[in-house]
Order: sequence, then structure tokens, then C-alpha cells
Amino acid sequence: MESEIVRLYLVWDLPTYFLLDAENRIVARDLSFLDLRAKMAELTKKKKKK
Repeated sequence: MESEIVRLYLVWDLPTYFLLDAENRIVARDLSFLDLRAKMAELTKKKKKK
């Protein structure tokens, strides 16, 4: 975060990711790629019928 490019483009923070549900509510944020995939799988899998 101390490189010339960072200063040139005024980078203050790394990307932040938000995962939204169907009603645009935040259900997760700042997850790693693997955690994001797991959360998406969890949220999209169908509930098992009894």
C-alpha cells in the first residue's frame, strides 16, 4: 500500500465484497473467494423436503 501506483490512484483500501439476497439485504461481506463460494452454495441450495 506504499507504492507509487497506490499514491497515484489514491487507493485507500482493497476491494470490499458484499453478497446481497433477493431483497438486496447484505448477507455477507469481506469474504475470501472460497468463503464466498461456500456462502453462495449455502444460500442457493434447495431445502430438503421431509
